[in-house]
Amino acid sequence: MEIKKYIFNCTAENHCKQDWIFEIENTNDILIINNLEITEEEKPRGCFGHPKTISVLVKGMELEKIDVDTLKEADCIKDISCGQFLADCIETIKSQK
Repeated sequence: MEIKKYIFNCTAENHCKQDWIFEIENTNDILIINNLEITEEEKPRGCFGHPKTISVLVKGMELEKIDVDTLKEADCIKDISCGQFLADCIETIKSQK
């Protein structure tokens, strides 16, 4: 079992949050989200509940079982929604496996 940390910064995007920090467990090529921390910028903005809900929902999930196509359909008043950014992060992590 190996645990690896991935940090995605989205401040360059038109997005409410700053960093998405994933702790991914790799056991026999099965990638599992052990933890996801979504940080705020210095001056918090945007939805406060979404990051907490997303973190709780994905904890313990295998990356392969998360439907990224459906996440990509989630829209927001910002250029990229939390669901879309989560899908992008998951695809990147899977590609680096």
